[in-house]
Amino acid sequence: MRDRINANDIANSVMMLRSAFKGTIVIVEGSTDSRLYGKFLDEENTETVIAHCRQNVYNSVKEVSKRRGDERLIGIIDSDLDHMNGIKRSPPLFQTDARDSEGMLFLSKAFDDVLFEYADKERLDDFRRRHGNPKDAIYSACYPIGILMMISSRDGLNLSFKDLVFEHFLDRRSLKCDIRRMCEHILDRSNGAWISLSKLVGLVFDEPKMDPVIVCRGHDIADVFAFALREIFGGYNARTINGYQVAGAMRIAYDREDFDKTALYATSDAWASDKDMPLWDKSGIVRS
Repeated sequence: MRDRINANDIANSVMMLRSAFKGTIVIVEGSTDSRLYGKFLDEENTETVIAHCRQNVYNSVKEVSKRRGDERLIGIIDSDLDHMNGIKRSPPLFQTDARDSEGMLFLSKAFDDVLFEYADKERLDDFRRRHGNPKDAIYSACYPIGILMMISSRDGLNLSFKDLVFEHFLDRRSLKCDIRRMCEHILDRSNGAWISLSKLVGLVFDEPKMDPVIVCRGHDIADVFAFALREIFGGYNARTINGYQVAGAMRIAYDREDFDKTALYATSDAWASDKDMPLWDKSGIVRS
């Protein structure tokens, strides 16, 4: 059903809402984005609309603001490949600092809070001695996947990155990614891919280095973090933890201090203030 919802449907929902609401309407991609940003929005003077995908946010904001003349709204999207491709969005569309909202959580102290809650101190200390900072290790594990996603999009490879099984290509002690095995795993799951394994591996290694913050997909980060907790340095309470639970825990731990440091907050707040539009809550109270 959600797959059939398009930008016109979202735009019509916004205009119906507008008939009874005069505040700021915030269009976001999904329900988890609504829960995350909803913690910080001006509750009385904003309403959130879920667009169900990134393209729907982009197109519905364009439709409502430019064609229907309603300027009291913003859209928030994941940056996705934009940062890697040098694309900058302009208001009323705003994008995450990292590749997506989960990646933005990982940048904050929410990561440390979740690590403190679920890691076994001795096992974590041993990992740090042998393999370094766990956050860096998680980034390194996810980085080749993000690079391959960019290559697939750029070169039309039609690769599938859904439901990856990280056990097939991550080391259970160091988290190091075996790039050849990763490429093989993704090729095996990608019907219609026309490229050879050796060629694909070469493309990943040949790609210029980029900032992992803009490369690593938040979904992969959460899954690899969960994998590391289950297999390497987690405590008893992390034996069955999964990526959805890790992402949820980081959303809960993410607070106003974290959000205030983001470019997403700074740019959207400045733009809304300039237009005298309510947007972010200024009381200092964070809703859970």
